[in-house]
Amino acid sequence: MGEFAKIKDSLEAISVELNGAMGQLQAASQDVAAGAQQVSNGAVTLSQGAQKANDITQGINQISMVVQNNVATAEESAAASEELSGQAAMLKGLVSKFRLKV
Repeated sequence: MGEFAKIKDSLEAISVELNGAMGQLQAASQDVAAGAQQVSNGAVTLSQGAQKANDITQGINQISMVVQNNVATAEESAAASEELSGQAAMLKGLVSKFRLKV
């Protein structure tokens, strides 16, 4: 076998090896792209979950504000009721002093 034939055979063998390696690189590249897509999908899911958690937190804060307002209103109502009760007792005392002449 001549030198050209040996070189040709070597080049063909290298070409076959390179084609095989190229196929493996393409497959690996597709796997990496699929993995990157899954990571991206996971990031979107996490972002959506964080937004939902934020929405829940805002809702809880709004409920807390309403409860605080209700407590303040109840305290004011209790104070007003106590004041009215005192005034009613005083009025009852004043009215009891009046007598009708018949």
